[in-house]
Amino acid sequence: MKMQGGGCMWELLSGDKVIGKFDGAEFTALNDALLPYELLYYGDIQDWLRKRSIDLHRTNSRLLRKALRLTGCDEIECVMSVHAATITDNYWVREQGSALEHKQIKFSSDFFSELSLSGRFLEYDFDDVSCITRKHTPELTNTGSYEKCWRLKDGSWVMTKSGTPKELFSELLVYYLGEACGFDMARYRIVDGYIETDDFTGGIYNFDPMYGVVLEEEDYINNWNALCKTDQTFGLCRQFLDIIYLDSLVFNIDRHTFNYGILRDKETGSAVRMAPNFDNNLSLISRGYGKDPCKSSPMLIDMFGSLLRNTGFKYNQPWIDDSKLRELITRATEEFVDSSIDREYVFEFLRHRQNLLSGVIS
Repeated sequence: MKMQGGGCMWELLSGDKVIGKFDGAEFTALNDALLPYELLYYGDIQDWLRKRSIDLHRTNSRLLRKALRLTGCDEIECVMSVHAATITDNYWVREQGSALEHKQIKFSSDFFSELSLSGRFLEYDFDDVSCITRKHTPELTNTGSYEKCWRLKDGSWVMTKSGTPKELFSELLVYYLGEACGFDMARYRIVDGYIETDDFTGGIYNFDPMYGVVLEEEDYINNWNALCKTDQTFGLCRQFLDIIYLDSLVFNIDRHTFNYGILRDKETGSAVRMAPNFDNNLSLISRGYGKDPCKSSPMLIDMFGSLLRNTGFKYNQPWIDDSKLRELITRATEEFVDSSIDREYVFEFLRHRQNLLSGVIS
């Protein structure tokens, strides 16, 4: 399914509801309430399609596209080959006049998961016609720079992602820390040397990344203001504070507008809540240990404090006492089964940053 330069009209759907149409870069909205935020606010259908594509520079992405006979295709062509469908929302496209229904293009196979995750392809018979006909794979719209895949387990989708030992440990511990703080967290676990998490939309919600609201603007205050306009109850804003509080605690420098966002009701398009906190593998000790755990950069902490001062919002800091902190570090280390983790360094690092946060919150 390749989008032509012109002469062919396409429909954008939410489930089986037509919500827009486009020809090339010309997009016409038909149902504002159900539109993805990026199309509602900016109307750039080409950018929206490109942003749904697998990273073409990932090594296993090249192997996958070779297996699917998509070598040489650009992002939009890759996306259109699977009707622009993803696991985490129910948006998709079809040619105008097509009788296709959403149930016909929903993903039902993880056939290429191993190739996408590890690059292993010895078990695949690429001369087998049945292999090529399974090209309707969620991997072509599995975004991000790390090697990963979607797997079906007991009828539900789970994301499995690779990483270095320090990245995997950091992702796991941040999940435990967020849970201890009472935050809404994507649940992570170590499985066969990879880290795994469930599809947090559960097939019920549409995940709309914050990019659709503010593009690449990462400034905390601008994001806060945008969320306040989206939700007058301040529920989204409070949940946003939880996300950046945890970022500040664990020094997650990789928060960007594609790894946080809003869960929306599939039927009405209304914002329900912020998506669970996910994608924390570039935090804590992911890039190694510093010389002194009590001398890490205060940049994110200062930014968090500045947001509180500018908004006047009273934030109730969750507190993890020393014994609980040690317990969580031990739990993550034992589940990860890596004796090289310097538990004392991690403990001092987190205790120090928690105290610094207390200073900017009070």
